[in-house]
Amino acid sequence: MPLINVTISGADEATFTWDDRKRSLSRQGNKWVGAFNAAEGTHKYRIKVAGQPSDPWSGVVAGGKTKHEPEGEMNTQGRDQTPLRSYEV
Repeated sequence: MPLINVTISGADEATFTWDDRKRSLSRQGNKWVGAFNAAEGTHKYRIKVAGQPSDPWSGVVAGGKTKHEPEGEMNTQGRDQTPLRSYEV
């Protein structure tokens, strides 16, 4: 099974959900990182972040057939999230 790697930068807090299951992320410097094995096929993920209002954030989801690089900006409450996205492994 392929290894999926997740990196999220620019957030004070971050969560990563894969197929409706929250995956563990650990803080490494100014980034949140995690890795897990995933079966081949189509999966769904979402990133939720928190930080300071208007701060930019970025992420990388890699290890499948493509690499996703979501990014965004915290809202006035210091939060943001991606829509539910499909990812092919």
